[in-house]
Amino acid sequence: MGKGLGLKQDGTHVAFVGGTGVLVFMDLVAYLLRQNLGLIEEKSPLSGSTFKFVLYASFPSRKEASGLDLLEGLFNVTKALGLSNFHLELRFSSENRLSRGNRWDRDFILRNIEIWDKEDFAKGYVCGPPPMNELFDRTIDSLIQ
Repeated sequence: MGKGLGLKQDGTHVAFVGGTGVLVFMDLVAYLLRQNLGLIEEKSPLSGSTFKFVLYASFPSRKEASGLDLLEGLFNVTKALGLSNFHLELRFSSENRLSRGNRWDRDFILRNIEIWDKEDFAKGYVCGPPPMNELFDRTIDSLIQ
C-alpha cells in the first residue's frame, strides 16, 4: 500500500492533487475504506493510531474526476461512522470559474498549510500538472527563505 508515499503511522498526511495526480493515492483510499468498514482481518498498521489523510483534489469537472465514486464513498463512510481518519475537499473548475475563494493560488496554499500545521502534521504531498506543482514549490520556498 503506497510504499513510495513513505507513510508514517501517526500524524496528518495532506495531499494536494490535480487531475490524474489522484491516482497515486487510490490504493491508500481503497485501503482506508476497507479498514473503516472493518474488512481488513489482520492488524492494520494504521488502525488505532492518530493517522489522518487529508485530500484536496481538483478536477476540470465531475465527469472527468478519476476515482470520484471511491473518494466520495470513503468520505461518506468515514463521516457516517464518526471516524476522523479521512478528510476530502473537492474542487471542480467547471463549477468554480467565478469563485475566487476556491482558486488554488498562493493564499489558498498558505491558508491550508496553516490549518493542518496546527494538527499533528506528518507529511505533505503535491501531485498535479507542472504549473500546479511549480506554484506549490514557489510558495513553500518563500516560506523557507
